[in-house]
Amino acid sequence: MSTQPATTNDPPRVLFLGHDASRTGAPLLLLALIRWLRAHSDVIPSVVLLAGGEMETQYRELAATARHDLLRDAMNRGLGRKVLRHLGWMGLRTPDLAASYPPQGYPVVYANTIATLPVAAQLAGPGRRVVLHVHELAYTTDYYAARELLRSSVAAVDVYIAASHAVREFLATDLGIPAPRIQVIHDFPVVTADEANRERQRTALRRQLGISDEAFVVGMCGWPQWRKGVDLFVQLADHLQRSPRPVACHCVWVGGDRQSQATALHDVAKLGLQRVCHFVPAVSDPAACFSAFDLFALTSREDPFSVAMLEAADHRLPVICFAQAGGAPELVEEDAGVVVPYLNISAMAKACVDLMGNDVVRHRLGENARAKVRSRYSLDVQGPKFLDLLRSLS
Repeated sequence: MSTQPATTNDPPRVLFLGHDASRTGAPLLLLALIRWLRAHSDVIPSVVLLAGGEMETQYRELAATARHDLLRDAMNRGLGRKVLRHLGWMGLRTPDLAASYPPQGYPVVYANTIATLPVAAQLAGPGRRVVLHVHELAYTTDYYAARELLRSSVAAVDVYIAASHAVREFLATDLGIPAPRIQVIHDFPVVTADEANRERQRTALRRQLGISDEAFVVGMCGWPQWRKGVDLFVQLADHLQRSPRPVACHCVWVGGDRQSQATALHDVAKLGLQRVCHFVPAVSDPAACFSAFDLFALTSREDPFSVAMLEAADHRLPVICFAQAGGAPELVEEDAGVVVPYLNISAMAKACVDLMGNDVVRHRLGENARAKVRSRYSLDVQGPKFLDLLRSLS
């Protein structure tokens, strides 16, 4: 790791903190941002990941990358240390990142997600500016018992990036973060629609799942968990099967693995939905699955600004989402889908059926959704905002 002090003529160096390298929203966004910065600026990134994941190699291909957990484990290895810790005579040692990444060489720390805040706070100090990119809302913050940590973070954090206006409102109103310190930079799609292969991709997934070309497919993408509303998605499938509708309808969830999908699959079996409600394990290119969808049902109870939603919209899919569940209505508004009352599955099912029976409206909403993503939320639009912020702090 370089510890050479920067000079006024040196390219800006930024230390990026990520909670892991899993193939999930926030790590994908961070990886895409670093890749964009490497291609469009002279920023020199270094990365510290709190844990590993399947995308770790991709991080290492872009920037010098260290694993905080491996550094910590190496420092605490050895029978003698284990015995002393067991006796209470020695605590767990943690890496001194401030020494490895001094402010002279790394004047800006960019911490991605609230999970990295404890490490970012340790790096704060004279000569250093800390940016915290917040992708979380109230439920996730409380789940990680981080509300008080966030409230007290104003002593360490110079700028908060909010992933949507909903996140900004949460930070300012619920947590009392000073509004001038919060900057909204919306999340962006990591991958865009592959027009050349769209029809082939549409056919491939439908054939794999036994879905006819004529059937209507309601899709969702994400890790199958309570926050993402995986149980609500199964309920939506059940409502749709019991609703009068113009065509056969299938519901397809992309994401997770068989273990994480087990609870939902249990409900699918109990409701007799095995032929029409499908769960596809996580794939390296979920965008290929969007080609098989006809609309996107964001069943999340809480989602700051869903990357999957943005990628679905880029595939010209109308988005149906819940009000009061995060930032999705900022994309949908009145012309890119339908916003239904919070957790009202009947209303969501009705919106799906209405769009099944009206191709003209559905295609218009889908075209509007894509136009918004490409004009407002693409990385080509959002990337310069991140770059301007980093430059202003260097």
